[in-house]
Amino acid sequence: MFCQKCGTFIDDSAVSCQKCGAKVRQAGVTLKFKIAGACIVALLLVTLITSNAISFSLFSRTSNDAPNKSEGEGFSSPEAALRAYLEALRDEDLPRMISTFAIETYVEKHNFEGFLNRLNAWSPGMEIKMPNINEFATSMNVASRRTRVTDNILNQYLFLSECHFALEGKPITLQGERVREFIDEFNKILNARKFSTIEILGFLEPEELNDMYLNERNLSNMERIAEYMGVDQLKSCVAVFRLDRIDYYLCIDAVKFGGKWYIGNLGGNIGSILGINISHGGIIKKSLLME
Repeated sequence: MFCQKCGTFIDDSAVSCQKCGAKVRQAGVTLKFKIAGACIVALLLVTLITSNAISFSLFSRTSNDAPNKSEGEGFSSPEAALRAYLEALRDEDLPRMISTFAIETYVEKHNFEGFLNRLNAWSPGMEIKMPNINEFATSMNVASRRTRVTDNILNQYLFLSECHFALEGKPITLQGERVREFIDEFNKILNARKFSTIEILGFLEPEELNDMYLNERNLSNMERIAEYMGVDQLKSCVAVFRLDRIDYYLCIDAVKFGGKWYIGNLGGNIGSILGINISHGGIIKKSLLME
């Protein structure tokens, strides 16, 4: 190479010019670093672009291609659906409990016009509040249905926990130290119940608890309900189970869509006939019906 100051030819490894003493710029080394730096920058850019593309692909696939569903695959019978629900309650597994209900299919098949004709009214408290005019409206109806199901499960949980102040349904004034005392009492009540002890004892036909279920007018009413719900079949079902040495009945309405059974509602038709409080989630102590 040549000295940039005096033009004298010097060796590539020289540190300074042997003629004028000027320091020599190591061009070869500098070029190597420039090339290496450029490669590193290029590699980082490729990595960043690739990772963003992968993230976008995963996000798109999660958001659009495989949306999460609340309901499961359905069951072979009402009893199978009820058994799966109680097993999930025993395991305190809320998503599994919800999956035994018809959620998305329930909304999809719901006859909004038929329901309004039956009630001759509309109310903001209805479970399905609007017609499924588009995907967004349908998704909000699904959210409303899922919320209603979850609220009923919560009420049932509090009833089985024998949470007396929740069962009374009245507001409680809390001030100062009473707040901490209330929370401590709440924790004690919830911890006292051992849901892991749930034992399924069997199933009953609804008419075994009350033959009014087979009344012609009642069956006709259920047929009309099944029509606006868009179900293939609607049937009440009763399970007998034991929790902490206490025997209970759990009443539901089961719905059949396309050959698969789901839970439609806790309590259901037989629950209404038996006079089960709507806030008890279809549960009644066996001893109360034996009296």
